[in-house]
Parts: sequence; C-alpha cells; structure tokens
Amino acid sequence: MQHYPIIIIGAGLAGVNAAYTLQAQGHRVLLIDKARGTGGRASSKRLQCDDEHSVGFDMGLSAFEANSAQWQARLATLQKNEQIDLWFQRDDHDFYCGRGRNSVVTRALTENCDFLLSTRVLSLASSVNGGWQLSLENTEGKKTDVSASHVIITAPAQQASAILPNEFAKIKSALTSLSCHPSFVTLVATNKKISSSDAIMKLDDNALHSIAFEHCKPQRDSAGHSLLKLQATTEFSLTHLDDDKAKVGEKLIQAAEAVLGPLRPIAQHTHRWLYSQYADGIGQELIDRDIRLSSGYITLRPDLLIASDYAYKAYTEQQPQALRVSDAESACLSGMAAAEVILESHLESA
Repeated sequence: MQHYPIIIIGAGLAGVNAAYTLQAQGHRVLLIDKARGTGGRASSKRLQCDDEHSVGFDMGLSAFEANSAQWQARLATLQKNEQIDLWFQRDDHDFYCGRGRNSVVTRALTENCDFLLSTRVLSLASSVNGGWQLSLENTEGKKTDVSASHVIITAPAQQASAILPNEFAKIKSALTSLSCHPSFVTLVATNKKISSSDAIMKLDDNALHSIAFEHCKPQRDSAGHSLLKLQATTEFSLTHLDDDKAKVGEKLIQAAEAVLGPLRPIAQHTHRWLYSQYADGIGQELIDRDIRLSSGYITLRPDLLIASDYAYKAYTEQQPQALRVSDAESACLSGMAAAEVILESHLESA
C-alpha cells in the first residue's frame, strides 16, 4: 500500500492552498479529487466556436480579491510570477484573474504535488499503526488503497460527511445539516461586439444575478468573440434545480438579452454548481451541536482536519471580531490555517 505523509481530499481553493503551504516547507502531499483537474469552483472550461477556434471561460469564480495579509501575499507572488493579472478595481479593492484562465492559479499552487484525479474516496478509516487508510475508486472502476499520517478534508460539507467514519457521528450530522445554495452558470460565446464599463455587471433581475465579460480579461484569447458568463440568482437556481440544463441556459440567455439585446450565441454551455454558497447562520448551526472552530478549520483529531469556506464562514459567525472575507478567500484562509496546524505538529514532534 502506498503511504503518503499528508493527503488532502479535494483540489479546490482550500485544498490547493493547504498543499502549497505544506510543500513550501518540504512536505510531500497527495491531492485527491473526483474531478479531472484542480480548481473546484475556480475551474475553467473551453468551448468550441468553430472548426478552428475554441475559447476559454472561468466557469466558477470570476476574479480573485484579497482582504487578508496572507492571501494578499500569495496573490503578490502569483502576480510576480506572471500567473495572474489585475483585471479591475472597485471600491479601493483590486480584482485579479488568472493569466489565460483562473485554473492557472490552482495549477501553480500545486506544481510539485502528487495527484490522483478523477478519483473518489470511498472510505476513510483509522489505521492500526496510526494515521489513516483510504479506499479509492477512479472513474474506470479501479479500486486502490493508500495510507497517510495526516489527512485534510476540503470537500463540500455533505461530501465530507459521507467520507468521515461513524466515530465522528456528531460532526457528520452537523455537516449534513448545513444549508448550501446551488447556482447555475451559462457560458456564451457570440460574434456580437459587446463592451461594458463594468467588468462584472450586477443586475436586479429575478433570474440573472450578474454578467461577467470574460473577453475583457487581460491576456485572454477570445478569438474575436464576446464571451459572457451569466450567473443565475439563488432563487432562480433553487426553483429550476432539477430542470433540463439546456432549458435553464435558454432562460438565462433570454434574461441577458433583455439587457444586452439579441446575442445569437455561436457556442454555449450551462453548468449547475450544486454546492455554490453556504447560507448565513451555519456558525450557529455548529454551535447548537457544540462544535466550535479554531481559526477557520475543524479539528477532529490532531491528524484529521477539515478546511473549507464553510469552516471559515462558521468561524467568523462564531467570532464577530474575525476578518470577514469572500467565500473564495475563506476557502484559501481555511486551507492555509489547517496546513499550519500540521506544520506545528511536525515541529513539536521533531
């Protein structure tokens, strides 16, 4: 059985930032994710416009912003390495995008990691000799077991609950109960020339929350097309959660056309983010179950931690003096904090 010092389950923003923090100090890390690539809600997608051209979209997070010193420092490093560019400024805040696509950021942060992608964690169990044993299955149905001295789980709350052993029944129940809103996103490529004074247009619409003008991002090859990301409202997404995605996309395009005029898409794609944004009040939900958080992560055992945006969000609700940041930055800070705990445990045992 292959053994790793540290395994991180989930290669979204929390997972990749935990991995970067650990590998920067010389620790070997294995990242496991059921998706085909890194990024989670910062992932990207290409659409084929014609026989010769395809164009890239940021399917989840539109831009990176930083309010904390830790995330500001990490973004500064990425900018110095020409992996991100300043996209726009609003209310004295800088907003960045990945050079070429936002998934460049997560790839840069995991450059020296080991990966098992397109792989699900079937079970997690305490090892007789200490640490953890994980049973895995890839998309081809091949099963394998690996072991680790430390595990950080960064999957969405409901998925994390399914992974945890029954000895953590209280936290499993708490994670299952956390309310998380879905969201639909429709990507549109059109030959129509569209310009806007706003990089992201916020709308007062029942269906459409915002329009991101992807072709306006620096260092992006749009092949001469206008590229739009249409973000649905929470209410619309809940109402149409089980509807056909193509029909949902048409509704969002119609809502955008009410603002921008006829679009006549040459390529389009609709994606449903099932776990998009955690509802307010999850901090109280965990308090009600006597689960309190330290610095935005959950400690189950010294060698088993949970890091994610919901952990940091719950922490800020429990600690009013804590810094309030975006969901994306919450995930980053939670991953960094969990990694620091493992680093401290290594120093204490050295």
